[in-house]
Amino acid sequence: MKPRNPPSPEYAFGYAEQPASGNAINGFGETNRSRARHVFHNATGGTLPFDALDDFFGYINPWSVVRHMLANAWQLRRQDGPVAPKRISATDPTAVAETIKSAARSMGAELVGVTEVPDIALYEGRDTPFKFAICLGLSMSRDAM
Repeated sequence: MKPRNPPSPEYAFGYAEQPASGNAINGFGETNRSRARHVFHNATGGTLPFDALDDFFGYINPWSVVRHMLANAWQLRRQDGPVAPKRISATDPTAVAETIKSAARSMGAELVGVTEVPDIALYEGRDTPFKFAICLGLSMSRDAM
């Protein structure tokens, strides 16, 4: 629903020099496939086009959101984790995938998938030493969200 006489906007934030749009940064309309580029939420410490806006939203969040963001950053600090001390034979990739899926389901995952990680799935300038990814799905309460 559109108000008939909306008040003029008063912006609490603005760029002196407007960065390129997120669509331009990520190649909207380009026909050749390329890796996505970061626009927000930089974990590498480098500079991104929308860092100032990202920082602004971080500053105006209520404490409950900031606490959640800090907890998430803390949990992700060692997201790769250590390699298991006991290795299993990987002669049969299907059997290994089933072992992983079974273990994940026993810990509460409802959907589990194992897939090869293609280069196009990674952000530009990023690499991974891992050939496969494990994808987990869990039910979430819509009301809690």
